[in-house]
Amino acid sequence: MSAKRARPTTAGGLQSPEKKKQTEEHTIKTVSEFYEREDREALSMTAASIEESFLQHSQAFKQKLLDSCNDLVKPAEASNFEESLLSLFISLRRLNRLAQYRNRQIRDRVNQERAVVEERFLQLQNVRSEIEHLQKEIDRCYDFRSADEDIEMVPLEEFYANAPPSISQEEITRKDPHRQHLARLNWEMQERKNLVGTLQEREGRKNVLITDITTKEHRLKSLKPRIEAVIEAARPVQELMGLTCNPIDVEKERVLSLLPQELSVIVIQIEAYCDIVKESGIILKCKGDYESAMKFLESRQRVFEIPEDIDDEDNQDDMNGKQSPLARHDKRRRISMKELIAERRDAIVAAHPIHIEMEIACQDDICVTLVLQFIPGLRSIGVIAKLNRVPTSVY
Repeated sequence: MSAKRARPTTAGGLQSPEKKKQTEEHTIKTVSEFYEREDREALSMTAASIEESFLQHSQAFKQKLLDSCNDLVKPAEASNFEESLLSLFISLRRLNRLAQYRNRQIRDRVNQERAVVEERFLQLQNVRSEIEHLQKEIDRCYDFRSADEDIEMVPLEEFYANAPPSISQEEITRKDPHRQHLARLNWEMQERKNLVGTLQEREGRKNVLITDITTKEHRLKSLKPRIEAVIEAARPVQELMGLTCNPIDVEKERVLSLLPQELSVIVIQIEAYCDIVKESGIILKCKGDYESAMKFLESRQRVFEIPEDIDDEDNQDDMNGKQSPLARHDKRRRISMKELIAERRDAIVAAHPIHIEMEIACQDDICVTLVLQFIPGLRSIGVIAKLNRVPTSVY
């Protein structure tokens, strides 16, 4: 709807400059207020109200046109008819302008909201990508296998018993497995550092001892020719005094110290027999290696000791099908019962490395050689007989 504008006139038909200026200022202020009011009205209107007003004005405009075409307008009402028709047309244009302005405002608002939605959707996609990346990193951390998982550490109770309170922190680590593992690793590192220091110290002492032993070996090697020279120089004196030389080779004196007692008894008896009957056809020789004998005795002592690390739970673990990682790690360095039985079986039938060979001269240039070996595991002596022409073996 539009308001009729009054035509301000003066008595003379002209306006004074002061009134004209006031009218222009009032018009500018009125126009500004007018457009602001129309903007507010356009934003407050709904599509239904605009449509309803447009239908009413268009129906009235149509009816006016029909009346004009049918000559229903009286000549006296022609002026009012034109004004009402123009007023309806202006109202239709005003409704169209308000509708366009409202649509443009709604479109701008929709575009703004769409931009906000797109921006937030992009942020959502970025956050999802970041979440997926973090989840992959978390999975990678869970799947990571650290080298400390393969470290053999002391048992838990031993750790709490030996570790200082500043490291063990029993009240905290008992409830927190992660901090407990860190504390055990810290204690293990300190213990291994101490062991490395001890190892280096003992290696230094070992090197000193090796140097000392090497020096003494050189001295002994240089002493051996002198001893042999003394023996050779004393031999004429022994012959003049009628002293008989030992039938066993002098070179085997060192080996004789490791000769088993059972074979020593046989040697003494044979020597006594030769001295009594003046038998010169019997020659005794002590054969064997000193180093091999020492290794044999050490190995035998180790095998027949009762080891503390026998794996007597292997069968039980295999039956259950369960085995802890620490048990699997310890199993590599423990002696199983089967291995112990096999070693003891071999040690029982093994002969002592040092043995006696007795050569007996017979008629017709036949020489019988008897090899006497002692078997510690059976506490018996085995004899191997050999002939220089027809070799046979008798056990």
